[in-house]
Amino acid sequence: MLERFGDRLVAFHLHDNDGSEDQHLIPGEGKIDWRRVMARLRAAGYSGPLTMEVCDQFSGCDDSGARAFLERAARAARWLCEL
Repeated sequence: MLERFGDRLVAFHLHDNDGSEDQHLIPGEGKIDWRRVMARLRAAGYSGPLTMEVCDQFSGCDDSGARAFLERAARAARWLCEL
């Protein structure tokens, strides 16, 4: 799809999962091959915004772990930009 329609992308929504359901895991915590995804985005010429939609429901964090969850999400965002 990226090869065919990549020049039409205006935004890209990111999240990960384990393949069982739509979990909105932090990128890198599921099964998606992010190196491949980011390489294909670059090859398609995409330079627009990336939006991570992540949820702590499947992360093992409780309310007291919100800061740690957000720090992990921020590290993942930096990592994706470096790929």
